[in-house]
Amino acid sequence: MIKLIKFSFLVICILFSIQANSYAYLDPGSTSLILQFLSIVLAFVLICYNYIKSKVILFLQKIKKIFEKKREN
Repeated sequence: MIKLIKFSFLVICILFSIQANSYAYLDPGSTSLILQFLSIVLAFVLICYNYIKSKVILFLQKIKKIFEKKREN
């Protein structure tokens, strides 16, 4: 997972470092759409992270309870 993040970051850095003339116009509506998309992606990633984190914590708590019961017996 970390390799994928590093690779993605490297690709993004390379793409932004390559400069070329693009005689294009980016209107405010397009910029707004791009920012909304990025905010939705960020929110989705954070929600998924918190969901997975809570499920892992619950799973580990269940395992801990099982081992505590075995120690008591």
